[in-house]
Amino acid sequence: CVYRKSGTSAYGSGRTAAGSGKTAVLVERIINKAINENIDINKLLVVTFTNAAASEMRERILKAIYKKQDESEKQEDVENLQKQINLLNKASICTIDSFCLDIIRNNFYELNITPNFRIADTAETELLKQETLEELFEKKYEYNCWGRWSCWRIFIHQT
Repeated sequence: CVYRKSGTSAYGSGRTAAGSGKTAVLVERIINKAINENIDINKLLVVTFTNAAASEMRERILKAIYKKQDESEKQEDVENLQKQINLLNKASICTIDSFCLDIIRNNFYELNITPNFRIADTAETELLKQETLEELFEKKYEYNCWGRWSCWRIFIHQT
């Protein structure tokens, strides 16, 4: 089951404002999954948009687990919650960028890329964009389409 946080209500569709309780609702749902559905926290994927949000989510989950432990009357629940605390360091609570990067790192061979690939920095990205644009101009010049409207339309749609 997927729960969306950013931009949409944790309760359904529609936009929600900052401070409206989205994170609290998600934390409660994660804790309920661990307690009521017996799903270990490291089997869930919690994706955020910033490192700060991922860190905050992890902290809130830990606090919620401690609170549930204190409130719990069943020894079985207390033990399960302690297990979740131990698994929290292995849990996938991360940004969408780091999640995707992990997928690529773990499956580089499927993508036919070298295992020591790296992410381009901003300057490299801009250079690649410029080189691509120059290559497009050269190809258009080779095909002698500068004076033809159809070639310009193709060029405009490609960039």
